[in-house]
Amino acid sequence: MMSFRVIMKSDLAPLERDLFDDKGFLRVMPYDYYKQVPQDVLHYFAHEYGIYVFPTVEMIEWFRENMEGIAIEIGAGHGALGRALDIPITDSRMHELPEIKLYYELIHLPTIKYPGDVEKLDAEEAITKYQPDTVIGGYIIERWRPNYEQGHHLGVNEHDIIKRTKKYMLILNKHDHPDKWLYHSPHQEHKFEWIVTRSKHKDNRICVWNGRSIR
Repeated sequence: MMSFRVIMKSDLAPLERDLFDDKGFLRVMPYDYYKQVPQDVLHYFAHEYGIYVFPTVEMIEWFRENMEGIAIEIGAGHGALGRALDIPITDSRMHELPEIKLYYELIHLPTIKYPGDVEKLDAEEAITKYQPDTVIGGYIIERWRPNYEQGHHLGVNEHDIIKRTKKYMLILNKHDHPDKWLYHSPHQEHKFEWIVTRSKHKDNRICVWNGRSIR
């Protein structure tokens, strides 16, 4: 059965003033800020600007403490997380592809407008270039595999990330990502209230896979 999400339109001017700096970059805010924003308003803001993860001060501190060695961000979108961590910010920038733009137009979703400092590299290219120990991503679309409902043919080969790095750290929502293939491999799940995503469901996590944990 097809499901529909209702987007409640709101006045976004206050959030636009608070969350975008004078360069148009998404700011990193303390979690206390987001606790004051109604969920419907935040969801509409995320929808309009193609934002999937809202990096908080607490999230940045956690990643700084837990990432190892050389780190990069993949699927960076607006790039706020990697920018705050001062690590390479990479994305395939697939939302710039004509076929992706058309698809998103048909399903009434805005595409991401990538800042200039988001380097155009898919995950495989980024790992080859930077040889990272740690890969960080948020709301990563996995590559489709036969007999599996999840994924996209332009998605990321997450299996390959784990084989080639020491640590893969992924921000997601278990309701929005109920059946990721990697869930079947050993990993840790961290649930913190300061993980803020576009989801209306309070099931945000940071999942961590250690290198060579794939079975």
